[in-house]
Amino acid sequence: MIALVRARGGGSILKRDSINPDSYIAGGISPMGVIGQEFTERARLLADGRADFILVEHKVSDHMGAAEACYEIDLPLFLGVGNLDKDGNLADGQSVETLAFALRAYRVDGLLFSCTFPPAISKALPRLRDSFSGHRCLCLRRLEQDYRLLAVKRT
Repeated sequence: MIALVRARGGGSILKRDSINPDSYIAGGISPMGVIGQEFTERARLLADGRADFILVEHKVSDHMGAAEACYEIDLPLFLGVGNLDKDGNLADGQSVETLAFALRAYRVDGLLFSCTFPPAISKALPRLRDSFSGHRCLCLRRLEQDYRLLAVKRT
């Protein structure tokens, strides 16, 4: 598996460099069914494969577990938060402020909203901007298989 990740990572780097050397390669992890050490090992493989950052997404139910698993990986970490409710809270009812506060104990460089209706994002994004201490606060909205950047906060 390590050789496969390195081969794919090397191919991604060559392709990126031939098209746009200023772009970045995301090391994507979908945590469905992955926990603890296995999650950390996947993040290490992506780092060894020369990903530029780790992106954990797809209905993350344990944000702190994902952040903890990637804590020692020397790459920026972005967490995707999806399926906000109509009030702009997480699917389990937790507020985005509570999540942002809990993530302060970890090195999380960015939070992203995805797979959520725009009105819920509009309610959650200002609250996230005010409470998230990471480097970037991003909001993505899915539009016909394409993601569009809606807002960025740089600190």
